[in-house]
Amino acid sequence: MFALAPEILAALVALSFLGGAIVTSIGPGGILVVAGLYLLTSLSSAEVAGTASATFAVGAILGGAAFTRSGGIDWRVAGVVAATALFTAANYSLLDAVVAPLVYLISRAYLGGVAVGWWLAHRIVAERLKFALRVALIGVAASLVL
Repeated sequence: MFALAPEILAALVALSFLGGAIVTSIGPGGILVVAGLYLLTSLSSAEVAGTASATFAVGAILGGAAFTRSGGIDWRVAGVVAATALFTAANYSLLDAVVAPLVYLISRAYLGGVAVGWWLAHRIVAERLKFALRVALIGVAASLVL
């Protein structure tokens, strides 16, 4: 175990508590733990991922128990999502070398597209924008085929 300053430890505990409360009450709140680990410790990305995953497992079990007790889980949907997550987690390590750069590229392209779309939506009449988007989609489809 590594030494942490008391104020850093207190901040991590507070973020973890808040994340746990959010997970149990409304769903995903674990991002607070990840952000806290990145910002407040010198852990590597792999250590942050492992530490966060361990805390998420505990939160998921306790949150799942709370939602089960209140009848707030659709087990058919949860089963499909869980099976997909299990398959993806089991196979992701094999794809990591390809997927990580691809996800980064796609994320940047998506955010760029959102920015351009926002800009266009505020400057072009709706009918012209719909026509422009149709042309763009046809162009993208053609580029994928060729």
